Amino acid sequence: MSTSSQMRKSEVGEVRSRQTLTTYGVGSLVDLPNMSVIVMGLDDWPISHANEIVEERLLLSAQSILGPKVTRFLTPSRGPESLDAQTNWFDEFRQIGVPVAPFSRWMVCSRCRLLAPLKSGLFEAKVYPYRPDRACYVHNCTTQGRATSVIPARFLVTCDRGHLDDFPWLEFVHRGETDCNGPLRMWEFGPSGEMADMTIVCDKCEKCRRLAEVVGPQGAKQMPPCNGRRPHLRDHDPNDCDCDTVRPIALGASNLWFPVLISALSVSQATDDLGRLIEENWAVLEKAASLDVLQAFRQIGQRKYLSKYTDDQIWQKLQKKKEGATEGADDPDDLK
Repeated sequence: MSTSSQMRKSEVGEVRSRQTLTTYGVGSLVDLPNMSVIVMGLDDWPISHANEIVEERLLLSAQSILGPKVTRFLTPSRGPESLDAQTNWFDEFRQIGVPVAPFSRWMVCSRCRLLAPLKSGLFEAKVYPYRPDRACYVHNCTTQGRATSVIPARFLVTCDRGHLDDFPWLEFVHRGETDCNGPLRMWEFGPSGEMADMTIVCDKCEKCRRLAEVVGPQGAKQMPPCNGRRPHLRDHDPNDCDCDTVRPIALGASNLWFPVLISALSVSQATDDLGRLIEENWAVLEKAASLDVLQAFRQIGQRKYLSKYTDDQIWQKLQKKKEGATEGADDPDDLK
């Protein structure tokens, strides 16, 4: 990997823009070197360094599926393609990226096998400003040597409505609602790491239960009802889901998240330089609702790339563009 001033090292956890649609979209899980994270909802995404994508037919198609709340398309925010080797790690560009949060929120100590949620305060976050690849959680379970790294609990629960949550470890080992808060331990009695080889033990009340009991269709019937949690959207409504039970699923399961993709074939209709400039900058120029607004844009120094054209020339092209944008609106599915 090059370390010259003209190139930058790949950030840990870095994904390509296309992957934010096909593999690591909103609500998906990403495995980092020492933890797993969930991609947060669009309300958390920064837009300061995003670009608007204008494609009327694709927007109409998305609105026909999701409703009028979809008003525009934006690219993921991204910084410069190259950063100087001496760029400050706390520079604004270092803060640009896809927002994520740790998930699952239950962790297991690799030494003492303690199973606890991050909110318990039993695990400490270790962040290295100059080495993001070493970010992790640790557990001070020994007085000798350094703290032990912890790993995410490998099982979650989901339902047919798309809700996602941590595995209900406390309720599972106590066979229902309980006032006992553990601590819990996760012991493995086999080399495979499968659910059937794991046993959860409560140190406080000494109750234990094997995960094999919830494996398969019959085992899923012993799981509690869905609580309607969507961690990527920060909401939780037990009354929002009518699923009687949830299903356990492995953290890295390939069927945990699927994208729904729609695409359009976009071909420029411009036959001259002015038309091409208008198409390339349509996200801004479409807001010129009148000739007066267009003139105001030019008077305050906006749209300098149109300086060699008159207001009337530009306005006529804008009108043609707006008329053409309505073609095909009656058939939002005709995208190719």
